[in-house]
Amino acid sequence: MAKHLTKGDIDKLTSKFNYSYFERGEKGCESLDFYSNIKYDLEHRYQIYNLHTISDKILKALCFIYNKKRNHQKNFDDEYCSYLYYWLGDQIYPLVQDKGVFSRIITMIYDELYSNIRENFIICRNDYSPIDQDKFKKNKVLFDYSKDYKKIDLDTVHGYTTCDTGYKEYLQKYINMYNDAYSDCYLTKEKKFDCNTFWNLFNKDQHEKFISIRCTESKNPRPSLQVQEPTGEVPAQTVHLLPDGSRDSNQISTPKALTVSHKNPGSQVPYALNEDTFLSMKDTTDGGSSKTIAGSVAPVLGVSSISLLLYKVIENTIDIHTFIIYMCFRFFK
Repeated sequence: MAKHLTKGDIDKLTSKFNYSYFERGEKGCESLDFYSNIKYDLEHRYQIYNLHTISDKILKALCFIYNKKRNHQKNFDDEYCSYLYYWLGDQIYPLVQDKGVFSRIITMIYDELYSNIRENFIICRNDYSPIDQDKFKKNKVLFDYSKDYKKIDLDTVHGYTTCDTGYKEYLQKYINMYNDAYSDCYLTKEKKFDCNTFWNLFNKDQHEKFISIRCTESKNPRPSLQVQEPTGEVPAQTVHLLPDGSRDSNQISTPKALTVSHKNPGSQVPYALNEDTFLSMKDTTDGGSSKTIAGSVAPVLGVSSISLLLYKVIENTIDIHTFIIYMCFRFFK
């Protein structure tokens, strides 16, 4: 079934889910060496960059990944280390805005996580080269997209998936960044991107799938099949059921127009039944009956829609149950 994706669905993406662990953080590491050492550096050595304003948040995030590694050493997911790096950079780089300072702070944090653990295990290794702020931002978007792609692909697999403006813009940011990086690393080679990171995140032979996901921007919840209700009162219609011997065409009178709309995102296709549209049931030479549906009723609306339209016509004039039984008997005999 087609979905209508909203800005709220962005928070359900894989990267957002994993970053939320660091956002919440954990307590209980205050007595550990790495905790006190990092706290001192952030609040004193780098005080000029106002890192003391986010030091508690960073330390709780580091406590989370410490506990995660300590409690799951055999099955620790190393991807947490990648998420930690991009989460830390997203917190620190906007304050320091200097490639050298940022690199020294990241190195200090990872050195503490590497060397000052009493249980003698390594939480994360510092495998990241110094990088300027612009390329870091690009790398983070590309990293997030590489992790979010599967979830987005599942959410948009239906051809009629719709989305609001917030979701559409977020998705387009991913695709645009990917396209720019692909062009830079494989075509123009202008070195605007960190191509080593891009090559590690995306396979070249899967290029088409990373640019093909999409949703149709719409304010409506989702595409649906709807029956248009009349805007004013519809006068009662009379249905004439003729005896078998007096039928020429066995016409059943209809209202002047009944409209059904099948709404896809951004489109509406109305179908109308006019007065000269009728159902014809002729006797055969063998005493049986052949069923034909004249006009465009059956191909347009289908049998279920015919029943709905007949109900609309006769509901105020005759016993609806008797008529439906009669019609179904003659139609499906």
